[in-house]
Amino acid sequence: MTVGVVSKAVPFSANTASPAASPASRGEDGDGAILARAEAIARELAAGALKRDQERILPVPEMELVKEARLHALRVPRAFGGPEASWLTTARVFLLLAEGDPNVAQAIQSQGVFIEILRADAPADLRARVLRTIAEGALVTNAVAERGGPFYGDAR
Repeated sequence: MTVGVVSKAVPFSANTASPAASPASRGEDGDGAILARAEAIARELAAGALKRDQERILPVPEMELVKEARLHALRVPRAFGGPEASWLTTARVFLLLAEGDPNVAQAIQSQGVFIEILRADAPADLRARVLRTIAEGALVTNAVAERGGPFYGDAR
């Protein structure tokens, strides 16, 4: 079973879909606030990571925590409702999550890559629609394995 099931099995909650309820609307998208949320979630992830791994339990509630903290949407621009975190903060968040549960960090890593692809290459209307959807709480990717060469788009 792949982690991709998580994104289909867990619809985003009304709490994360409401701009009034989002961390951004409460001024909580600065680097310090983002890192504090990531540290707290990493501690929660660590508490059950070994059991989930040994028993092959999908981290469904843990992914909800990540979404509620908007850590799945770090690089979504503010113009589309995201926190537009810096690269440094984003890297630190992934490291913190990986310390808590590497499976969760891996599961959302591809979403970060997808966000960057949208930012760089998507037509404006598609970029706006999908990035807003992500900022509202959607997980639109799942864990992936790389294929091809060392550069984006280099599929062999």
